[in-house]
Amino acid sequence: MATPETPLSEPRRWFWRRLWAYAVDVCLAWLIAVALLAVIDDDTVGSDLISPNVTDSFAIAFNSSEFKPLVTFGTKTCGRPTSLLGLEEQFAPATISWIEVCIERPFGMPVGGTAKVVLEDTPEAGDMGSRTFYVPIRIHTLHRFGDVIAFGIFLCMSILTTRLFGRSPGKRLLGLQIVGRSPVPSLRRELVRNLPHLLVVPTFALINWLLPPLSAVPSAAQTLAIGLQILSAVAFIFLWLVPMVRWRGALPHDRWFGTKVVRADGNRTGGHGDLGSPRPTSFPSETYTG
Repeated sequence: MATPETPLSEPRRWFWRRLWAYAVDVCLAWLIAVALLAVIDDDTVGSDLISPNVTDSFAIAFNSSEFKPLVTFGTKTCGRPTSLLGLEEQFAPATISWIEVCIERPFGMPVGGTAKVVLEDTPEAGDMGSRTFYVPIRIHTLHRFGDVIAFGIFLCMSILTTRLFGRSPGKRLLGLQIVGRSPVPSLRRELVRNLPHLLVVPTFALINWLLPPLSAVPSAAQTLAIGLQILSAVAFIFLWLVPMVRWRGALPHDRWFGTKVVRADGNRTGGHGDLGSPRPTSFPSETYTG
């Protein structure tokens, strides 16, 4: 008696292995970026702070509009600067009574700063008297582009290693391999896979380079940033989140370019499904239904 078709023929998911492989690749790209910037650019940010206070920082977050490791370690340095950093022009005719600058250093790399400004309660200050303002401080070193540099390293590393070896360093460490087409269409595959980051990371770096430190971002830049973040969120939902929920063993970039991710040892034996059943040879078009 023939048994009906069951989901056991679907390719194995390898969700957690693929997630950790991605996290390893991101961390490796950041480590290379940190080492590169340490050689070509001196970290003099915050050298003019009086009695700086350094605290450790730790964050777990994922944002499609930023390219950062899932787990971020770093420091936060706060202190009073020796000058007003030109901020008096932004608040004129009000007078600044107190100012403190904090520098964020994820993985030891200064990528951004914020000035906490308090205005004197004078007639010139009007309603702003005694109020506190937080103003972004532009860092005049290449370190402020640390995320886009790390993202560029990540893309180049992923494209090159996937093209040459069929897997990135993270997939190699986790025992995974990309199969299905030889050579793997690594450039197109990586561009589609990282579309949520591509929509925002380079553009935000350009905005960071063009705009001076302002207490209010111009409306045109705000509209552009919000629009790109919406597009990035939509790409994140349809390229990452939906396939993650309705997982059938292949993400969109696998389906579109005829590739799949398998265990390196399983690839030599033909691979198996979730409970050991053979995979159909017509993957991915016939096995992916989500």
